[in-house]
Order: sequence, then C-alpha cells, then structure tokens
Amino acid sequence: MRNTTLILIFFLISTYSLNLFGFSATDTQDTSTQIRKALASSVTVHVLILKENSQQTHSDFSDLFLNVEENTTGFFPGIEAVWAQGSGFVYSKSLQDYYVVTNSHVVEDYHKIWIEMKTGELHTTELVGSDLDRDIAVLKFTSDTEYPPLLLKPSEQVKVGDTVFTIGSPYQYAFSVAKGIVSGKNRDATPLDITGVFFQTDAAINLGNSGGPLISTDGKLIGLNTFLLTNPSQQSIGLGFSLISDLVQDSVERILLYRKDIHSFKSWLGLIFYNDNLLNRVYGETLTNKGAYIQNIYLDSPAHVHGFLPGDILLSINEKEIYNEGVAISLLRNTEPNTPYIATILRNDKKINLRFQTTARPPKLELLALSKNIYPGVTSNPVPRELNRIYGLDDQIQLIEVTKVFKNSIAERYKLAHGDLLFKINGTTMPNLRSFTERINNAIHNDDDEYRDVQITVIRNGTTETLDLF
Repeated sequence: MRNTTLILIFFLISTYSLNLFGFSATDTQDTSTQIRKALASSVTVHVLILKENSQQTHSDFSDLFLNVEENTTGFFPGIEAVWAQGSGFVYSKSLQDYYVVTNSHVVEDYHKIWIEMKTGELHTTELVGSDLDRDIAVLKFTSDTEYPPLLLKPSEQVKVGDTVFTIGSPYQYAFSVAKGIVSGKNRDATPLDITGVFFQTDAAINLGNSGGPLISTDGKLIGLNTFLLTNPSQQSIGLGFSLISDLVQDSVERILLYRKDIHSFKSWLGLIFYNDNLLNRVYGETLTNKGAYIQNIYLDSPAHVHGFLPGDILLSINEKEIYNEGVAISLLRNTEPNTPYIATILRNDKKINLRFQTTARPPKLELLALSKNIYPGVTSNPVPRELNRIYGLDDQIQLIEVTKVFKNSIAERYKLAHGDLLFKINGTTMPNLRSFTERINNAIHNDDDEYRDVQITVIRNGTTETLDLF
C-alpha cells in the first residue's frame, strides 16, 4: 500500500520555475521571447462571491483549490464576501471587445469578475457563457489598450516529451511560469464530472492556476489547465492535466456563436465504459493497446438498437481512432444526432463495423430513470490475482468483483449483490474480464426459456453460491 493517497484536485496551478537548462543559447533566447509574449496574453481572474448567513454558495472545489479570502466589511449584515482567484488568457478580440478563457469553476457563483493584465490594468468583465461539461468559461471586457490574443497550436502537433510551460497565479504570485514536459497524451477525466481529452504534464503546479494556459516553446496554447492529482498536503507530485487546444477551441467558438451556456454532451448513444486507465493502473490488467472497453449499455438506447454489446472494444468512429474511454466519450458526445456514423469494434478478436445514429442527449432526470434499465446491469472490476490464494484458487482464474447492481436489470434478476465475487458461469471459471462479458452476452441474447440454463457461481461472505435466473 502506498502511504500517499492521491486526491483529485479540480484546478491547475504552477510555481515559478523558469529553468531553461538543456536549450542552446539561441533556443533559450527564442523561448524566453515567446514566453514573454504569452505572458502578455495571460490574465489573473479575480472573483467576488457573496455568501448569505455564512452558508456556502459555491462548491467545495472553489474553497479548496482557489485562492480565497473572506471579508464581511462593506456589505449588508449577514453577507460575507469571498474573494477567489484563478487564471486565464486572452483568446480573441473584436474591435475593442476582448474574450478571455478560464475554467468555469473559477467563476462559479460569482457576484463580480475582474481580470488583471500582466501590465497591472484591471478590467471589469461579464460572463459570455460556459461549457460546464468541459469546465470552460468565456469572459468579455472592453478596452482601448492592445492585448495580443494567444495563438493556438493543433493538438496533433504535440508529442510526448515536448517541453511545455504553465502560466498562472499560484498563491497570488501572479504570472508565474513553470517548466515541464508533456508526460502523456489522450488522458481522460473519468473520475470527475467533466469530459474531454487531456495532456498530462509534470510542470510544477500549485494552488491558483485554474484556467491558465499550457504553452509550447513557440508560445502557443496547447492546453487549458484543468485538474491534477496530488497528495493530502496539496503539494505538486507532477500529475497535471490540461484540456487539449482542439477541444478548447471547439467549446469557445460555440459559446461565442450562441452567446450562452452550451453543453458538449449534446448527443447520446447509451454506452457505459470501463475506466481503462484505472483497470491498468490498479489491477495490472491491460484490456487493449487502444480502444474503449464497453461495460454496460442502456436497454432500448441507440447502442442497444444498433447492436453494441458489453465487452465490445470501440476502436474508431468514422475512422477516427479511439485510444481510451475519454476519447470515445468526447467523440460520441460531439456527434450530430440522427446522423449516420460507422463504428469499428473488436468482438471475439474480430473487427466488426456497426452503423449507428445517436439521439439528442436526454434530460438529466430522464437519464436517471433510464439508468434502472442498464444491462447486463452490473459494474465490476477484476480482482488482483494475488487474492486468489485466500480462496485456494489457481492464479489463472480471474475473480470479478461486483461493485454495483442496477435496479430491474438482468444482474438483479440473477440476485447478484454488491461485493459478490463472480467465479464461474455455467460451471466454468473465467480467465479474464473479457470472458465474463462474452458469457453474459450469450445469456442476454438467449430466449427467456433458455435463461434458466445459465448459472452464475459467486463467492459471497466467504462461501460459494450458485445463482439461477428466477
């Protein structure tokens, strides 16, 4: 067991560290020039939040991960003023109107917003709109002063190992710069309530950089600093994540077009994916070199109608490759409803093309109701094989732990329960997670009369039980 517990931090920040060791003199000079230009496009975001009767009106994330001060003076009795601080950058301008990008959680529950430029000028801003699904907000201010918008670099040009810099205001040290590299690509934010594809970076990060830019050595934006992993002391451990520039541009342009809040979750297929990174990291089981592993599907959803099955590995959509579930979710949610698409999946070691159409994303309450009809209706994780010896089992056997059973699902009909360890199906043990989903699919697609021929053996409370469909 590791002594340090990783905690998700819904912000991205950086300490001042402009050590350009490793560049030639010319490279260092050029890079320094580009960083100075990027600093001129960067902003510090100051947010005033009013709280009534000492009751918190903003999220716990804001309390924990923004620079916050409380001051009750100057307002009506019982009203508290909370000053929060984040980061951002100038995205574009139109005549004298400037548009600034930051994280939506930076300006959550705001009363007033100001942005501060590198030159020290303060500007009152208004919120144009947000994309809460990607944690993006667009602000607008008007000024006669010229501020250069930050240029964007296409995400496909960024490579693992590239040198990058974060710009932000950690602990009120405004416009600090930190150096690191791109540690990984195509990361996801599955544990958080946001979607997208992220660059991973080891640039030093600390409290206060939410919404700041991740820039390349040529001074261009490659990512929007969005979240990180840290330890209980909230110190940097080199695991920061920035939403890729392609998705930043997509959301911002739509916000500017519609001048209101938007949702990237605009389409719905009805798939639930495994967190491949979690499975690989925690359990050491590599599901596939690329692709997104489907765990459940919604009954009567487009996915169900068009033939997707639990255990399928989604490889591409319209020939766009999928590397993990984060990429899959972003692609699916940005498809146009009622428009034909082709998905390539891997099923039983064979590639299959499925034609499908998404529908408009159902309202949240409707989705909650639909969650009762998920099949096979169980979320599960492979158990580390080291635990097999506790039950006297061979290391070649894969136990599957049930982490949730959905109401009215096939899993509930089998009387599966949280904490059960799936051991056998029809008397045969399972060598891996995929064999479990394949065998469940066979049960799902049999007629009702044949369901009774399917038996699931589980280890429950240390004893073995065999469950029949009732």
